[in-house]
Amino acid sequence: DPNILEKTLPLINAVKDIKDTENRCIACCAAYMFLSKQDANRYDGLSSEILKQLKVAWESIDVGWRKVDIGFKIARRLAANAPEIAKEYLKLTDTIKDEVIIDAEAQAISYLLCIKLSIRAYSGLLPMKINATEDLERLASLINRIPSNGERARLWADLSIRCFLNKHQDICNQIVTEHIKPLL
Repeated sequence: DPNILEKTLPLINAVKDIKDTENRCIACCAAYMFLSKQDANRYDGLSSEILKQLKVAWESIDVGWRKVDIGFKIARRLAANAPEIAKEYLKLTDTIKDEVIIDAEAQAISYLLCIKLSIRAYSGLLPMKINATEDLERLASLINRIPSNGERARLWADLSIRCFLNKHQDICNQIVTEHIKPLL
């Protein structure tokens, strides 16, 4: 129906404006699937543009387990009408899954919560000045295993704020200089 098609094109063009990269990936899949059911030659350029936007959005996902999850969703959504593209995303997702340490959200949340608990425990040592350099090194080891710059920066920021609040400006400055700034 030409009316539905004409009403849908502005929505398809608005996909690029979706801020959340995961939602943009899903919207790109829906837009591509809709266009694939239309006159193939007429919307080739727009379909190609949607696939480019999908690739950019998926590649910009920083959190490994989220990227794996969205990659599988992309493959599942495109499998029926675009099996070659679905296979490509499946292959890319498998590669990412092999590279990341934590590839499931539930595991990631548990790991992050354990680190946050460790940070709280460390900050409890600060007022009594019984913290050791090795304690900070152990925290660094745990934080640096996380395959997401954003998540690592949040944890380091939490730790630096706790150091600052406990009047350990030197440790706070060290964390900002050595850990937070390089991640930004």
